[in-house]
Amino acid sequence: MKIYNISNIVFSGKIIDSHMHVGNWYGSKYQYSELDTFIKNPLSNGDTIEKIIVSNLSAIDKNEMLDELEGNKEILKIAENNPKIAPLAVCQPKTGSVENIKKLFDENPNKFVGLKFHPDGHEIMATSNLFDPYLMFAQEKNLPCLFHCGIQWENGKLADEAFRYSEPEKIYQAAKKVPKTPVIMAHLGAGGETVHSKAIQVLMDSIDKKDANLYADISWVDIDKPNKPTIVNLIKKLKEKNALDRILFGSDAPIGEFANGKDGLTGKEFYEKTIVDIKTAIKNNFNDDADSIIDKIFYQNAEKLFFNKENGQTEIKSNPKTKKVLAITFCGLAIVGAIFALCTKNSNSTKDIEQHESQKVIIA
Repeated sequence: MKIYNISNIVFSGKIIDSHMHVGNWYGSKYQYSELDTFIKNPLSNGDTIEKIIVSNLSAIDKNEMLDELEGNKEILKIAENNPKIAPLAVCQPKTGSVENIKKLFDENPNKFVGLKFHPDGHEIMATSNLFDPYLMFAQEKNLPCLFHCGIQWENGKLADEAFRYSEPEKIYQAAKKVPKTPVIMAHLGAGGETVHSKAIQVLMDSIDKKDANLYADISWVDIDKPNKPTIVNLIKKLKEKNALDRILFGSDAPIGEFANGKDGLTGKEFYEKTIVDIKTAIKNNFNDDADSIIDKIFYQNAEKLFFNKENGQTEIKSNPKTKKVLAITFCGLAIVGAIFALCTKNSNSTKDIEQHESQKVIIA
């Protein structure tokens, strides 16, 4: 295994990858063993993958799609093989039913950590009312919702409006329906700089207006280019708003280079290099704050969102009907906090989506 030059990285720690996959995807079959490659041993820079948030592509790929129950039962079986795998339940608003998801959660308590929506894969606008029952269930159970987010390119141009199922503005509209529910825009809006810029603007608007609980993962986003919609510039904008909890590390592995490798590197080596490049850029741009920012992006934010019942909720304009529920929730949290207190004292970049288009890499 290659060991990368990480002389200016002083932080080595825990990672939660908030966006990974298994299953069939446009002719490729991503096996459990490929996920195991990333989580079995520590990375060469000393980091350890603690958890990976995984959804089943076989419940999204329209060419050979498993139904809602079958696809999610399959990911549960896969997760049984390794406690580091935390599954998302893929929702199929066109052909499925929220009753399927409720049944899965009832029969498998504490197994799923959130819901996955892929408007492109299911060819349904993110604003469609068909999503509403699933979103209401997520709100009831306090579940994060990961939306594939982006706009596809066709012949060098952004796809026609009729096919913009997952653009950032539509994800924002969906999130406004359940303003306390964490909604994650995958890939910070896939489709290149134009779409990343839209996603950043949407994220900032939601923070300012407090009308949605939006997050973004940074898979397939350029790391550091001046005056561009990159990871570094997103961090700067979020830092100004004291909102660094809204950004998550995600890779989309094992899709693309994370399976096939690149520039003489294996898939895992390319994964490691991506992490090192992101951390190096944060070190170079944020000095004394770098380690804290790295820890938030790579671990703390996802841990709080997926594995802590608070789910990272911030001040949101509230619906009066929810006040009683919130009061009970905060009371419970206070009790947990008291117990806890007694018990303790203690490029430099991955390639942009526009470049991946030419390689026919379809992301999820």
